[in-house]
Amino acid sequence: MRTVRVNGLPLTERQLRALPVRLPDGDYWYDRSCGAFGRWKGPIAGFLRPGLDLGGPMTRDCSGGGTGVFVNGRELHPLDLLVLSRIVGTLRPGHYRLSARGILGSAA
Repeated sequence: MRTVRVNGLPLTERQLRALPVRLPDGDYWYDRSCGAFGRWKGPIAGFLRPGLDLGGPMTRDCSGGGTGVFVNGRELHPLDLLVLSRIVGTLRPGHYRLSARGILGSAA
């Protein structure tokens, strides 16, 4: 029996079969707004289709955090902040939204 948890809740066999990738057993976070996902307390590992019905609500500390920069409610892992800063420039601590189309803006 496989055990894959997303945002704290185990996925059903149906949900596992519907995923476009085979995730190894373990704990993951998933951002429904933009489709980003990664290992629990880790940086982004890739992107799935946004809006999938997977797991529970994403928590602010699901990817480890420690940066003061929040995207869609998730405090970015330092590696995520480094990569995003190379793309969009310096990000000040605060709250931002990232859309499914890759558009980053202020969450205010």
